[in-house]
Amino acid sequence: MEAKTPQLLGVIWDDTPELPLDQARLSAEWLMKVQQVFRNAFVMCGAAHLHTFKKFDQKVFDLAMKKHSPDPDLRAASLSELLEADKAIWAEIISLVGQGWTLDDSLHELTTARADIYGLLQPRPKSVGPVPVKGAGKTHIQNGVRKTLGNTAASPDLCSYIILDGQRHNLCQRFRQNRCTSKSCKYKHLCAAKVQGKPRGCRSSAHIRTVVD
Repeated sequence: MEAKTPQLLGVIWDDTPELPLDQARLSAEWLMKVQQVFRNAFVMCGAAHLHTFKKFDQKVFDLAMKKHSPDPDLRAASLSELLEADKAIWAEIISLVGQGWTLDDSLHELTTARADIYGLLQPRPKSVGPVPVKGAGKTHIQNGVRKTLGNTAASPDLCSYIILDGQRHNLCQRFRQNRCTSKSCKYKHLCAAKVQGKPRGCRSSAHIRTVVD
């Protein structure tokens, strides 16, 4: 036992290994490992029960790792968005504990009763790709001088949601490109073109015309 004492002290006093976020990649294995380390630290300190914490972590994991393959215009939260959501979730948990709740009750409340986690980790619309400029990359001769049009692109200035009667509604991403004709689409089929910081909101999709001289 005495021979092992220096080794144990070395482990205790060694610097805690860190993983810079710029080198991290959101994956099921990475998230599961981070959750396990964080969860075990709380449980070993007696701050919460393992069963309660596992249910909380499982809900976050399921929403963060959910695949949206049936709808190609939706995606799950990115790593940076997941970290921001985690801050908001734990800020609410800390608020509940500050009001006299136990950590177990706070975790259970966020897991089963409230929709905070669903709202913060809901699917995001994929960004619309740039619209290629007509004639880009072509070479032409003007006044005896050869000129090449660069491969430039014009990005549409569009809104992703609209406020109607005080409620927020996501705008259909496919409707913007005239690719959605579903009458049962859960997103609003309204014009997303931004006018004075707000969507036009008319029932025709936004069209952007690029003129190359």
